[in-house]
Amino acid sequence: MFKTLSLGNSENDDISLPYLELQQATRMFPFVPQYLCTPSTFAQLASCLPSYNRALELVEFYFSFFTRFCHHVTYSQVRDDLLPAFYPNDCPLQPDLLREDQLHDLALLFAVLARGSLDIMNDPAAAAESESLAHLCRASLGLYSPLAHGSVSACQAIFVLAMCSMPRTRYFSHEVAWSIMGLGF
Repeated sequence: MFKTLSLGNSENDDISLPYLELQQATRMFPFVPQYLCTPSTFAQLASCLPSYNRALELVEFYFSFFTRFCHHVTYSQVRDDLLPAFYPNDCPLQPDLLREDQLHDLALLFAVLARGSLDIMNDPAAAAESESLAHLCRASLGLYSPLAHGSVSACQAIFVLAMCSMPRTRYFSHEVAWSIMGLGF
């Protein structure tokens, strides 16, 4: 009788993340149970960061194409705040150094990278990479819930994540995009 609105995942979706805990966190977004919110799960998230050069490339794609239409995140915010925080000395952050209070910023970085990957035209590998990065964004947001711990970075990540949901063919639905966007409001 009533249709259940999902935020982009159903139980049968194939989520290609390397750790079971992250797969569970992205499936349960935005209501991730506390037993998943552990330093070891945070370390798993940090271990999924792409190489520094790949991150720079995806950031450039994001700011070259997507930001013509949406200005949720500034270049200086990514260049001066996010990249140095998660790529000290131009290397991905050591997984055991990621703190819980950094998860919203990490979610924002994953969202920017996911959207940047979507802007690489005619590359099936980039579409799969974008999907994985979007799932990592969802997991980051779920592990430090924006409902309990609101932040500007969380709202920005949610908006960019919603914009990632619109053009993706596998999970495309305006309802999904707007439900994610509504969470940001």
